[in-house]
Amino acid sequence: MVKFVAKVEAAKVADPVMDFVTCINASRTYAHIHHWQTPSRSDHEALKNFYENIPPLLDDFVEPFQGIFGKLHDYNLTYDLPNIQPIEYFQGIYDEVQTLRKQPRFPQESWLQNQVDEIAKLIASTLYQLKNLK
Repeated sequence: MVKFVAKVEAAKVADPVMDFVTCINASRTYAHIHHWQTPSRSDHEALKNFYENIPPLLDDFVEPFQGIFGKLHDYNLTYDLPNIQPIEYFQGIYDEVQTLRKQPRFPQESWLQNQVDEIAKLIASTLYQLKNLK
């Protein structure tokens, strides 16, 4: 007897957690590169503060997330430096964080949302420094 097995591949569903992690991880690289390139001392310091402080905040989101929901995978390891100025860039990632955290597949546990708040706060503080401390 011959058995036929139908194989249906599920369409790749967007993963808001992976999108969030990728966005925040890339923001560190963006900030570090612009930190090297800016002629502004205040922007230099604001970007340094961001790229030094975002890794532990992201760790404090990813590690507990993985403890409950399992390991993340399918990391996007390529990075194209966006050709936009830091204020526009950080406003964009702030908006992206606010959108992703409300997606149906993004965990709503308060302890994870609190960590997203800390990340959003650092982005907002960086925006303040970039806009107002010249």
